[in-house]
Amino acid sequence: MAKYTGAKDVYPDTGVLVNKLGITQADDLDFMEKEIVAPKLLKLQLYPVRGLFDDKHLKKIHRYLFEDLYGFAGTYRTVDIAKGNTRFANAYFIADNVKELTKAMKQMNATNRDIFSKEMADFFAYLNHIHPFREGNGRTNREFTRQIGLNFGYELDWTKIDRDTYMNASIKSIHDETAMEPIFQRVITAEEPNLQIKTKHTNRMKQGIKNKGYGL
Repeated sequence: MAKYTGAKDVYPDTGVLVNKLGITQADDLDFMEKEIVAPKLLKLQLYPVRGLFDDKHLKKIHRYLFEDLYGFAGTYRTVDIAKGNTRFANAYFIADNVKELTKAMKQMNATNRDIFSKEMADFFAYLNHIHPFREGNGRTNREFTRQIGLNFGYELDWTKIDRDTYMNASIKSIHDETAMEPIFQRVITAEEPNLQIKTKHTNRMKQGIKNKGYGL
């Protein structure tokens, strides 16, 4: 959490984001994030957040995952942020950037795994560079891309990739949109799309998270 030192939305002298639990120690907040968010990610396997694979859908996923932790859950960041030498997209342009990206995503070529992996790697790289949320971008982006894959008839299994391999590729993708391609080659579980997978996901979305405004 030290990366937030000096920001206005952190507890003084801690670098820890203001949160609903009042936690001021970075390790404690990291632990509680995992305790709260991990079960929600599992629940989404059966009951995905309903949406149209657009900017609103992305925000609803973030809101569902992080609403117990942060007041900003489900809303785009309003401050510019950076990690190391990498600066992410200007906060002012986030809304337009995400709308343009998700609109283009719906035209992706999903003919086979090789082609779809390239398309998804490109999409992920741009979404990663936008980094639309103050915290929780990685988990939100992975869940969003998992649901996108299902909508195109592909299952994505993120457990096939270890954390370090994923993180290294994710960091590289900021400057090289092909960096995530080997990752998607591994997490996409089939050579070709399966209509039954898409239909199953559509039916699950109809029964998805209906409370607290997560339905369409």
